[in-house]
Amino acid sequence: MGKKAFIQNLISMPSSQWRQQHQLFSLCGRAPGAQDGSTLQFHRDRWSLQVRKNGVTSPQEFPCALRICYETKPAGGSVRWTKDQDNRVCVYTAGSPINNRALFPCQEPPVAMSTWQATVRAPSECVVLMSGEEQAVPAEDGDTL
Repeated sequence: MGKKAFIQNLISMPSSQWRQQHQLFSLCGRAPGAQDGSTLQFHRDRWSLQVRKNGVTSPQEFPCALRICYETKPAGGSVRWTKDQDNRVCVYTAGSPINNRALFPCQEPPVAMSTWQATVRAPSECVVLMSGEEQAVPAEDGDTL
């Protein structure tokens, strides 16, 4: 199966096969970089992330899948701070399971919808909740859970 057919099959899998889809996305995330040593160039501004690759002249030549790793700071514009009913500090971001523009740059037309994954690191005494279809699996990493 060619790369384009693989990606098309991956993104069109029904939600009932999310475990298999997640496994395949994980494999893609560990894939080596481009064999020719080329890299993707990017530019960000307040409202967008623009990704380019030298020599690409049509959408068909652009990579079918991208992995973007980033983190935010407590003062980031996408997070909100408040206190819960027990006066404990809480942080949240508005998001949705599909096209989560609060967490990553994406477009909204159905033809351009994106799938996404997230990993949240927090101190072990904190509770982390996220919308989505998969159940969370806590993993210890030093003083975080």
